[in-house]
Amino acid sequence: MRIVQLDPGGYTAHYDGNLCHELARRGHAVRLDTSRFLFEDVGPLGGYEVAYSFFRAIDPHGAFARWAAPRQLAKAVSYPVELVRWERAVRASPPDVVHLQWSLVPPLDLRVARRLRARGARIVVTAHELPWGNGVRSRSFTALCRSADAVVVHAAAAVDELADRGVPSGRIRHMPMGGPGLYAGPSLARATARARLGLPADGPLALFFGLVKGYKGLDVLLEALPLARERVPGLRLLVAGRSLDPWGPYAARIERLGLGGAVVVRPDFVPTADVNAVFCAADVVVLPYRRAVQSGVVLAAWQFGRPVVATRVGGVPELVEDGVTGFLARPEDPVDLARALVEAFSDEARLAGIGTEVAARAAGPHSWAAIAERHESVYEEALGAV
Repeated sequence: MRIVQLDPGGYTAHYDGNLCHELARRGHAVRLDTSRFLFEDVGPLGGYEVAYSFFRAIDPHGAFARWAAPRQLAKAVSYPVELVRWERAVRASPPDVVHLQWSLVPPLDLRVARRLRARGARIVVTAHELPWGNGVRSRSFTALCRSADAVVVHAAAAVDELADRGVPSGRIRHMPMGGPGLYAGPSLARATARARLGLPADGPLALFFGLVKGYKGLDVLLEALPLARERVPGLRLLVAGRSLDPWGPYAARIERLGLGGAVVVRPDFVPTADVNAVFCAADVVVLPYRRAVQSGVVLAAWQFGRPVVATRVGGVPELVEDGVTGFLARPEDPVDLARALVEAFSDEARLAGIGTEVAARAAGPHSWAAIAERHESVYEEALGAV
């Protein structure tokens, strides 16, 4: 098959690269149309073509990386023009499948998708997130999903949500997620990882990973930490990731709770080269989210054999089975989150067993080879339905 993967904003560069690489390994002609990743350059894994078709005049690592508002304005102005240019190039030689990983402007993307479909391309959409409410963006994204030949989601809850919005259930495909895959380095011994990061070799360590946003509940985790430390002496928290929120309120909370020596903050984007060290330094990875459809952080933790402590939101409990592949707590409840943390650290042998189990799942049904095979079936089904 000739497959075009479309991620104009370069939002999920590692996801895109792993999927394209494995589809190419299965013998397909794959091209990724995208833009440069905001936080670092992410090169291709090989076997497929990459075209930086969008936002070529915007240097994501210059001033625009620091000032979000000008960057978004520049993109809003250039996207319609670049989308038309991209559509013309694709229509000149239509592929078998156009797979929209992300829709930047759903009303525009819907029109383009319909025109490409009329030219014979099958349209597949991945709903990594679902726009909420009844605004233009949400209604247009729903219409885009309704008009697609297949819609990929990563949580059963998303299947139900899209079906409730009128997307034919027979076109919705629940697909596993994968971790950083080939982009991340190998697993490291915990002591080696901690030495690389300048952390003490001993003592229990929990990790909060990724961009800091309000819905991810870092404030709730900070409130839970002193409670957990009463039962888990010496427990520390590593916060690794750039904050998109003002950091001041978090810093004030750390000081108020007396956590200055218990919280280690790496306040910038974690480069791909350091991802294995950050995960392997930790004993557990914590996702205290207020809401989520699904989270790739779970799969990153699994890839490095790290159990997850998470909240019961969205599709996260579909991956994190309480006591089997991790530990669950109620969202926005510091007391219950502290309980889950204490439970995680209460039995070292069980924690190690969970780590072995999740690593096996990451290498099995959640491997990129398995995910690519599932996508191949979706594409073939869409083409066969013509």
